[in-house]
Amino acid sequence: MIDTIKFEMFAPLKVPCQCQIPLPSGKFIRLWVDPTQSYLTRVECSLPKLVYGHNGRLIDDQEELDRAMEQLREAVAKVADVPDSGVWVPSRCDLVWQLGGMEAGKVIDVLAGFRFPGIQKPAMHVAGQSVAWRGAKSRFMVSAYDKAKQLRVEGDVLRIEVRLCGKVFRKRLGHRDWRNFADLYAVYREVILSLPTLPKASTEHSMLTALTMCSGPEMAEQVVMVITRNKETIRKYRREIRLAHAKLPSSLVWADIFPAATPPAPVSIEPHRRKVNFSYPARFRAGCSGSLRTAIGGWSRGLINPSGRTSLNRTKIQ
Repeated sequence: MIDTIKFEMFAPLKVPCQCQIPLPSGKFIRLWVDPTQSYLTRVECSLPKLVYGHNGRLIDDQEELDRAMEQLREAVAKVADVPDSGVWVPSRCDLVWQLGGMEAGKVIDVLAGFRFPGIQKPAMHVAGQSVAWRGAKSRFMVSAYDKAKQLRVEGDVLRIEVRLCGKVFRKRLGHRDWRNFADLYAVYREVILSLPTLPKASTEHSMLTALTMCSGPEMAEQVVMVITRNKETIRKYRREIRLAHAKLPSSLVWADIFPAATPPAPVSIEPHRRKVNFSYPARFRAGCSGSLRTAIGGWSRGLINPSGRTSLNRTKIQ
């Protein structure tokens, strides 16, 4: 259920902060420190990457959520005196779920024709791959994309992600507990139910749908742009065109796909094995100040000679 989560805290550092804690999978836990480099102020981590090494698999029950949080606390406790994770304050929480066998590309293209309630900006759409609605300052964002295409593996996995940050997260959460899997699912489901119901393909065709089936959606949308300039009318016809092109075999009712009691069966996807590489340029590390980047990343690996002494020549940071 949780992918990336970010916490605000104020914990004394035990060791000089490297701004990232490397994981065995080659991923990192991101850290931020205060200007004095004495206190840890923020921690950000993808829980599936922490537990499984990738986020193609979900944290799908209370036991796995507890295990992931305990692993995160143990990892951060190596560099700072952190309290129990139960008192950590989340400032960002990405809630996700994955669905299989839904023809993700078609569903994404149809959803791109709709506005999301509470978000004024239109959807950002990449045909057949992803659609996202981004709220003000990215504190609230809903996205749907084909996870199989993202990981470049065979399959058809629709991933729907909800990002909640700051006061938006606190408002959506209300009196519920972010450490409780059932409460997080309830928050996620409330957002997902705002997505429009997608009807199945109709047997009756208008002029635009007939043109779509004959010449493709691009030609039909060009015709719409010629016959009208009204933005609301264009959006209405665009939805009609994309529904006709998708030819969904059945209606998608989100309340049925995501039951109130329990989430649907989780769908996992394994990425191709990659060679683990712990090399990471310090100048790209989040949370480092300019002077700290120079101190960490301004020395070339080749500057250490066999005698163990470090050359005084500095390497220019590109």
